[in-house]
Amino acid sequence: MEASWKFSGGVAKANLILSSTRILHRAWEFISQIQQSPRSISFAIRELPRFTILAFNSPSRRQDVLPNLESLVDSHPLSFLITKDNPSVALDSFPLSTFCTLLKRPDLTDK
Repeated sequence: MEASWKFSGGVAKANLILSSTRILHRAWEFISQIQQSPRSISFAIRELPRFTILAFNSPSRRQDVLPNLESLVDSHPLSFLITKDNPSVALDSFPLSTFCTLLKRPDLTDK
């Protein structure tokens, strides 16, 4: 059975993340460690008492290449980013597709 991922409470969670320097500091440390990985694509999960960080990197791209933006739709796992005040959201398609691929991995699903 395929796991169905739907995030909710995006605005509340976003406010928590933006106002919490502890979360941002820990996330930045973890992301920095992942970026130093010798593998071209790597990911790691760090479970902390009140939250979990999923960090991943992707192959480097040339600096002069603009991101290929993908618009989010209501059925997307990150659709909580779409709000009444912000009805149109687009993210770089490469990290977005990498993230969605990671969501489908059986070893990353809730038990």
